[in-house]
Amino acid sequence: MKRARFFFALILLFSMATLIPHDDAFAQRDDRFGSAFRSAVNNQILNPRRSRNREPVYGMDGQAARISIEKYRKSFEKETPPSTVLIPVAGMGGGGS
Repeated sequence: MKRARFFFALILLFSMATLIPHDDAFAQRDDRFGSAFRSAVNNQILNPRRSRNREPVYGMDGQAARISIEKYRKSFEKETPPSTVLIPVAGMGGGGS
């Protein structure tokens, strides 16, 4: 019984020592870490100054927008039948020389 407790404590101590984060002095961090992600996000914005414009956007009325959203939601309700896949198998029905 004492031996089992000793091994359990040893395994617990070893696992805690490996899971506890060590000193960050050895970790080399780049000052530009994450800049590629931020750059990709910023490049997707067509007009960054557009958010400062508080005028309403005109173009699609409420009824047309509601109908398009309803059609979009109904498109997910349709159940598609399972597709049949035919796999050709070579070498059937024929003989060699």
